[in-house]
Amino acid sequence: MYSEVLLTRVRANTIKQLKKMDIFNENVMLEVLFNPIETAEQVQATYDLVESLKPPFEIPDENVDGPIRFALTEDNHPVGIYPHETHVMVVGATRTGKSTLLKILFAQAICMNGDNE
Repeated sequence: MYSEVLLTRVRANTIKQLKKMDIFNENVMLEVLFNPIETAEQVQATYDLVESLKPPFEIPDENVDGPIRFALTEDNHPVGIYPHETHVMVVGATRTGKSTLLKILFAQAICMNGDNE
């Protein structure tokens, strides 16, 4: 059996983590109160999953745009490359869009047709 001090500490840490993930509400609070250990384990697993899915880089600003555009950032800013300043390696598993990306890059380059940007 767990001591009340331990359960109080688990509840406090769980609530803190839930608030950090912005998923704290009345229903979750009841789970924390009545099933603190199980809820803490579930919250930790969820937190670990959310952290592992975050992008490895900061969200880029509008400065990542070059004349050959091929994507949008999470904030809907265009992402492009400067062909005279860039080396690109396209890697990925089968059927993940490598050829499509190259076709987009080549089409953009052809559309530039010698523009001096």
